[in-house]
Amino acid sequence: MKILMLTPYLPYPPASGGQIRTLNLLKYLRAKNEITLIALYKSDEEKKYLPYLKPYCKEVYLCKRPEKPWQFDNIFRSIF
Repeated sequence: MKILMLTPYLPYPPASGGQIRTLNLLKYLRAKNEITLIALYKSDEEKKYLPYLKPYCKEVYLCKRPEKPWQFDNIFRSIF
């Protein structure tokens, strides 16, 4: 089965509950599935963790998260 997983953060390094859960889910699902991961990142420094995710995913895409994602104009643009 092909799975597209979207996360609002990088699941590596697993420092918080959400990251730990997401990483464990990737590890479990990779056995019988093809996983494409799309994750948001805050700073370019986080890109260094990309190689740690590749063993669990067929493809990994990183997207820069806006500095103020909950600002009205960002919410408005995402809806329309």
